[in-house]
Amino acid sequence: MSSDAGSYVVQWHRSGNKIASRKLSLLSITSEIVNPVQICEQKDKLICVLCRPDNDSWVLVVDKTGQIQTRFPKLGVQESFNIVGAGFMADGTITISCQERCEQCILNLEGKCSQKDKLDKNPTCCSVDEQDNIWIGFEDGTVQIASYATSLSSSREIKTQL
Repeated sequence: MSSDAGSYVVQWHRSGNKIASRKLSLLSITSEIVNPVQICEQKDKLICVLCRPDNDSWVLVVDKTGQIQTRFPKLGVQESFNIVGAGFMADGTITISCQERCEQCILNLEGKCSQKDKLDKNPTCCSVDEQDNIWIGFEDGTVQIASYATSLSSSREIKTQL
């Protein structure tokens, strides 16, 4: 993501023989995007942006036209989450790591939490790989790889700890 005259621009580049690129200006929601630290795409559909300005954090989900689909937590919510990582799962849900609460949460596209799992220690980041494994980094330098069953009511399985 780059800043272009006060607005954010998302650019896609494809490697290979041809160089193709697409741009999406997020000018219409620039006031909502403050200190973006992580961005991911849901299989050519939606974009998830983690914003972490001073002492606050939120996740925005926007479509390819730049329209906000959801925000977590919603504006006006007084609870602190201290979100340090976010990513799309294959089914379109979003996983987030909350440092202050030591939680890994699953959100639907409306921003409602459908599952919370307690972590043993404070996460510092998370990312989702192509096989839907969630890589969770911790303050002590360890990494935990977890996966969720297709049913959100199922608990997570810890695959390994590096």
